[in-house]
Amino acid sequence: MAKKMPEGRPFTTETAKECGHNGGKASGEAKRKKKLLKDCLNELLASEITDKNGVTRTGSEAAAVTLWRKFMKTGDPRIFEVIRDTAGEKPVDKVEQVTEIKVDWEDENND
Repeated sequence: MAKKMPEGRPFTTETAKECGHNGGKASGEAKRKKKLLKDCLNELLASEITDKNGVTRTGSEAAAVTLWRKFMKTGDPRIFEVIRDTAGEKPVDKVEQVTEIKVDWEDENND
């Protein structure tokens, strides 16, 4: 986490450089942690899991089945939204803007 400036310390070019440097280091660390989490989750989703009935599924298949069962049991609309969005049927928020510009190219003085 970036260091905060002490009270009474003026904000100069040097302190701006220092703050920028510290912010860049913190940003890089946050990106590395996020990438590590993403890689771990992708590995878990791709790995094969055998359940107590001897059925082998990938992690993503097992997660989908678990989500579906929980939705069927509870009817929670948030779970339905996750299932719908994951299946690629997420509604798209689109705003259509139509702009019409009329230009009168005739010069009024040359009529």
